[in-house]
Amino acid sequence: MTMYPDREYRFVLATLDPIPSLNEAGWYIAIQHAMNDAEAAGLDAVNDPGVRLLRLKSTSAQSASVENPEMTELQNICQKRLAKLRREPTLALLGSYDVASDDKLKQWFHAEARKALVAMADKAEIDPRMYQLRHRLGHRYEPGSTYMVGKGFHIEVTAGRKFGANVGLYKTKDRDYLTGDTPRWRSLLQLLDTADYALWLKDQLRLMQIMSNICSPEEALDPESGLTHSDERIGQ
Repeated sequence: MTMYPDREYRFVLATLDPIPSLNEAGWYIAIQHAMNDAEAAGLDAVNDPGVRLLRLKSTSAQSASVENPEMTELQNICQKRLAKLRREPTLALLGSYDVASDDKLKQWFHAEARKALVAMADKAEIDPRMYQLRHRLGHRYEPGSTYMVGKGFHIEVTAGRKFGANVGLYKTKDRDYLTGDTPRWRSLLQLLDTADYALWLKDQLRLMQIMSNICSPEEALDPESGLTHSDERIGQ
C-alpha cells in the first residue's frame, strides 16, 4: 500500500483541532476521515493515539463529561508529535498543507523546493551556471512560488492551498517573460522522483527546442541578476 508522508501531518492537526459544534454524525465523519489519513500515513488506524483522542473528544462532547486524564495524556502525545513533524518538514508533507497561513512552514516549503530543484538539475546534467533560483514568498495567506529560471525555460514550484502543490514547466522568451504557451504541469511527488523528472524534463526541453541553451556554459546567465524576484532569500 502506498503511504503518503503528508497525511500524518494532516491527521495530527485534525486530532488536535477542537470541534465543539459537531453533532454525533459529524464526529463519526471526523473520526472516519482521521482513520483514513492514519492508514494512508502507515499508522494504526484503530489504536493510534490520535484516533483514540478523537474518540474520547467525541464522547466528551456528546455527554458533556469532564476531560479525563487519558485525554490529557493523548493530547500531550499528539502535540509532541506535531512539534516533531514541524521540525522535520518534507516537501511532500508541506506541499499538501496550507503553508500560506503559517510563515514558518512557508519558508520551509520554499527552502525544500530549492533543494529539490537543485537535485533535479544535477540529475538532468544542467550546468549550475545555466539557471538561477528565485522565490516569491507572497503576502499573508498567499503561498508564493519557487522558480528555476534558465535560458528559454522556467520551472515553478507552487505551494499547496486548495489543490495541493504542483510543478509547472514554462517556455520563456528571454528568461523573464513567458511565451503564453500552455505550461506543462506535473505533481510535486513527480519532482521528488528526481531521476524520473530529470528524464522527463530533458525530453520536454528537446521538444521545446531549447535543450542547447541549458547545456552551453558559454551562454551562462549573468550571476548578478539572480534572485531578482525574491521577497526574502532562503538558504539552501
